[in-house]
Amino acid sequence: MKLAGFPGIGKSTLALSAPRPLHIDVDFGIDRIAPRYRVPYIQPASYQEILDDLKAENLTDFDTLVFDTGGKLISLMSLWAIKQNAKYGQRDGSLSLKGYGFVGKEFVRLMDYCFYDLKKNIIVVFHAVEEKDGDNTKLRIKVEGQTKFSMMFCHSAVATNLENMKLLSYLKYTDKDGTQRDLTLGQVNGRLVLVDDSMPYEDVYEDDEYQYTQYTSYVLGDGAFEFTDVGAEVPYETDRDPNLNGGTDFLYSRQRWCYAPYGISFTQASMESESPTDEELENGDNWNLVSTTKDGETTYLNDKVIHIARILSRG
Repeated sequence: MKLAGFPGIGKSTLALSAPRPLHIDVDFGIDRIAPRYRVPYIQPASYQEILDDLKAENLTDFDTLVFDTGGKLISLMSLWAIKQNAKYGQRDGSLSLKGYGFVGKEFVRLMDYCFYDLKKNIIVVFHAVEEKDGDNTKLRIKVEGQTKFSMMFCHSAVATNLENMKLLSYLKYTDKDGTQRDLTLGQVNGRLVLVDDSMPYEDVYEDDEYQYTQYTSYVLGDGAFEFTDVGAEVPYETDRDPNLNGGTDFLYSRQRWCYAPYGISFTQASMESESPTDEELENGDNWNLVSTTKDGETTYLNDKVIHIARILSRG
């Protein structure tokens, strides 16, 4: 069960009314619960402590596990994941895109373990925050480390239909004369919308009779594109000028970077030029999922961790 709401409204107290609960207080919020409603609890400082504590022999007196809060649980899980493998983290300590995928799978594994193996009821308590969507205010579950689809590209026909359904609104600005004007940037449920009539569309026919126009839109999540170090053939080399200042040593450094979609490789399978043309970049034969080959067996990246979604619609 998922239980969410604003801080201080009694979410934890309600959750602890479940049958024979163990309060897993990862948020260290026991002091905010009235003493008469408190139950046996643990306050793990790390995700490894949770794994060590959640053993069948330790839980014979409990029927329900209350994780309070889910957001803090995922934060601890994220730190644990980075310790397991440095590739799951970034330089600033946050999760990498691979880390998001790993933590998501670990969260599902933990819930399955508690429910199917330990045979316990599960309640996960979440905080919720307000988000503005035009004139509307909505609640969003606060989950540290969650992946968020944050940008959409669509044709103006799609944008117009969304606007007519009051799902899309345009950002506004006020000019120097005090006049408020629409920007060409829209938003749907807090996600930025870029309208571009070069987005793909095609007329669909059946028995040579026109049926409808199908439009392609794309939604991108955080980290869908990376600024990637592609290396250099000679990244470093040295030189010396004996005539300069009595002898001077020089170190030359070369770096090459490019923007690239995460998890998708440019294979150059159908290229004639040394540098790809626009047509070659548009050719799907030149792209494939990132893969590794070991002992003759090729393993491809799970496409679920690539935060790019295609939407086909009739406008």
